[in-house]
Amino acid sequence: MRNLFLALLGSLLLVLASCEKEKRAPIKIRLSSSSAKSSHLTAIDKDSLQLKSTSFIKSFEKLMNQISDPKLTTEKRRGFIKNSFTKSSSQIFQDADVIIEDDIDPGFTNGSEDEKNVKVERYLNDLDLFYDKMEEASITFTNIQPSEVIENEYVFLAIYFESEFKSQNITIDKPYQKSQRVATVKAEKVNGNWEPIIVSVGFYKPEVHTMFDEGKLQKEVVATQP
Repeated sequence: MRNLFLALLGSLLLVLASCEKEKRAPIKIRLSSSSAKSSHLTAIDKDSLQLKSTSFIKSFEKLMNQISDPKLTTEKRRGFIKNSFTKSSSQIFQDADVIIEDDIDPGFTNGSEDEKNVKVERYLNDLDLFYDKMEEASITFTNIQPSEVIENEYVFLAIYFESEFKSQNITIDKPYQKSQRVATVKAEKVNGNWEPIIVSVGFYKPEVHTMFDEGKLQKEVVATQP
């Protein structure tokens, strides 16, 4: 369990280091006392959190496809973006300071020497501006797998998923590659229930994300709604 916590912490520190390298605003993760380990999770709580967190990744996929839907107005797309990180029924990100490792630029992939971390609003706006829109859904997240839920000072888990962009970048003449991604999810107790929220998203790095068994990642898990 301690190793899992250290791996998650290492993942967040990696984002911090990258932000410093590129002189970007560092990730800010606000952790309220309601998520502290004093509120013990039962096995049922942990199973529920894993399922809810998995469904959040599908909500993230849906959001990406809404933003890349040419039938929607600019105002509608901007509304989806804002609601994803502000208090609303559609919120999936903790706040506007959530950091996402860029994959809208097809030059950034797993194992790239260079990387770019941006705040969630910038990331989603870049998707809106630079990803060629298609009427049918062109972004898919598959093989979604949650880590164990960890209880240390706070409650966390990581969600592995594979992302595929089937359209193209309108400014960079380079095809997208299927990528391996990891979302870090924080859990807080709200009205007696443990609720997840995404605090960062980046590329999967085996040396950092040691909470996942690489062999098991080859087996696809179908995400279902809770």
